[in-house]
Amino acid sequence: MEENVEKTKYKNLSDNLCQALSFYVFAIILELTTSLCLFGHIPSYMYISLILIHLLTIVIFVLPTKTCRRIVTSVLLILQTTVSITNDVLHNITGEVFTLDKLSLAGEAAGSFSISMVNFFHLFIYLAILALALFCVFGLPKFLKKFEASKKQFVSILACFLFTFFAMFGAASPTYMTKNNLLLTGFPTTLAYSNFGYYGFYLSNLCLSFGSLNKDVKMSKESYEEIFSYLESGNSVSANEYTGVSEGNNVILILAESFDIAAIDPYFTPNLYKMWFEDGMLLKNYHAENKTNMSEGMTLFGTYGRARPLMSNVKLVDVFEPISLPTLLKSEDENIKTTYIHSFNYSTYNRDITHPKIGFDEVIFASDQEKEIKEYNKDNGISYNWTAQNWNNYIKDSNFFDFNEEKIIPSSGRFFTSYSTMVTHGTYIKRGSNQDNYNKLVSDEESVHLEEMKQNMAAFGYNINNALETFLIYKAAVMDFDEMIGKMMARLSELNILDKTTIYMYPDHNAYYDDLSYKIRGITDKDEIRACQVSAYNIGACIYDQKLIKKYKNESEYSGGVVVDKFTSVNDVYPTLCNILNLKYNYNLCYGQSIFDSGESIFVSLKDDGYIFDDNFYYYNDQIYDAETKEVATSEDFSNRLNLLLKKFETHEKLYKSPTSFKKMLEELGY
Repeated sequence: MEENVEKTKYKNLSDNLCQALSFYVFAIILELTTSLCLFGHIPSYMYISLILIHLLTIVIFVLPTKTCRRIVTSVLLILQTTVSITNDVLHNITGEVFTLDKLSLAGEAAGSFSISMVNFFHLFIYLAILALALFCVFGLPKFLKKFEASKKQFVSILACFLFTFFAMFGAASPTYMTKNNLLLTGFPTTLAYSNFGYYGFYLSNLCLSFGSLNKDVKMSKESYEEIFSYLESGNSVSANEYTGVSEGNNVILILAESFDIAAIDPYFTPNLYKMWFEDGMLLKNYHAENKTNMSEGMTLFGTYGRARPLMSNVKLVDVFEPISLPTLLKSEDENIKTTYIHSFNYSTYNRDITHPKIGFDEVIFASDQEKEIKEYNKDNGISYNWTAQNWNNYIKDSNFFDFNEEKIIPSSGRFFTSYSTMVTHGTYIKRGSNQDNYNKLVSDEESVHLEEMKQNMAAFGYNINNALETFLIYKAAVMDFDEMIGKMMARLSELNILDKTTIYMYPDHNAYYDDLSYKIRGITDKDEIRACQVSAYNIGACIYDQKLIKKYKNESEYSGGVVVDKFTSVNDVYPTLCNILNLKYNYNLCYGQSIFDSGESIFVSLKDDGYIFDDNFYYYNDQIYDAETKEVATSEDFSNRLNLLLKKFETHEKLYKSPTSFKKMLEELGY
């Protein structure tokens, strides 16, 4: 009689097993399928994911009611499937995977989404696996004979689960010991995901997002002294012949969104052509491969914490203020007017939180001026519709400049303006704001000039026929940006300050939406794109500075532009500006160096793929590769520069986790 009573307590054990094992089997299938779809191989170190799947299986098995088990199992599998689909789309576009810090960019992701980004074959596989899993969770128990077990049998099954769990835990220990740094830092992110799979990676990401990255970790006395000594050694930067050549100049720093030198031609973009190829210092070998916030942060501070919107950690934002460009310029000239202005929504990358804290006198966004700009456009006969939050139809930069010309270029007094554009951002769909430019490009009247542009591009190795429609939509946006540059140069001339102004125009990254920058360079295979294609990130930059160019050409009078072939990158913008403007900066707090220093530069990307490269080599996953052959290679010079950069990277990451110590060090260093 007692045994029958015992059995009734466990009469649904078949249901327990069905739901627990359904989760176990399909969670593993989703792990393997996602990794194969994204990377072409199963996770290299899947033990940690298997341990977590095993642990969750035990939790599901011991849950007290059928409803509770079904809900937990369904939620876990639906969440895993959703993340798998998200990662499939994101990896297809940028080579990245979803991380919790990207939640703040949900608006950008939704606004920039298009159906062409979806691999429908992969989508079908994910959804089919989920459908089969949910059938097993809800429907399969109906077809199974109920397994009535005693307490002893229930405990025995649970013991088997626990035994295999601890056995796997022991087997995973060697993996943890050899890969603990990658697991604990989660960087490079895509590499960590491909190594550890969904559960292993996202446990680490969860801990990083809600753990030490958002805390002020107390630094030990020994660590403090070691890092301070390191920073102190970089506090006195050696002068070169260009130090202070532009001291006292006005400064305009232009982040050219998703820009590519391939989009410049003498007919359709005459102002950019004149600035880059005729009048300015063309940085022909400039590279960038970062998200917008990372590039912007790098140029304003010289350093940037990976995986953080600029910067959502408010304590860290406060720390960066003493070394920001506007603060350094203020310390040299307290009367200089410093302005940050962006032709989009204030909340993107948390700029509304961060930028007022880094030394600017005024921070301006199109979203703050939306009503006034619409009235201005109406009064001036400009009829296209836009809203500052709309990811599908941005305001023209030329119109935004007209409305804000006094704020961007004040009519009196010295100024520093950091201007971030938006009009060339992907995805590349036809937009009302640029429709006139697009119509001009495809018109019969301009067919001869369009053909000339294609031929000129082909001579430089670009083939726009690989993505013709996408390129023409992009080019239409660049034509508006070109109009804005023309108005900017005209205003500087009218105010008679063109020769007293330094303009540094740099792209934050290439036109990676729709793989545009890759396709026009003949890189069409996704596997090729995911390897470090150094040429695809060589997108050009320009410094317009008559004093600097005159010095560079060793001429007594400014006579026109010059080309610099030296490898340079977005990392070098901050130290270069500090160099020519004679601003104090710390070499060991900069990932880059002045382009006028004698040494060769090396670039670090803070994106999820985490490449470090120069013209000839790149570093990834603890290995150096030849940039041309993609084969493992050796280079003593590259290795030496790499080790110096990795030392900076390691030191900076420690500083970002300890804002209080970081701030104290800067004060002791005189900032």
